[in-house]
Amino acid sequence: MVSHICRKDESDQPTPEDIQNLLTKHRLSSAAAARMLRVSERTFRKWLQGKKPMPWAPWMLLQILVAEISPNEVPKPGADTGDTDRGTL
Repeated sequence: MVSHICRKDESDQPTPEDIQNLLTKHRLSSAAAARMLRVSERTFRKWLQGKKPMPWAPWMLLQILVAEISPNEVPKPGADTGDTDRGTL
């Protein structure tokens, strides 16, 4: 199952398996996904093969473009990610 948890930290980066699962679920080729994101096929293949981590923004955009998530589900920069321990100021 593809995870679309929206945290802005290193765990946000999808695994190659996450990317492949999304492509398979939506019957997309890596070339088609690369075109959707306006990146080279080479770059997308590196993400898919795990040679380079896929950044958070293209991962969120790809999920939005294939209607996996709504744009409203993507947190705004600096938004609370559900951590209830905010400490004191």
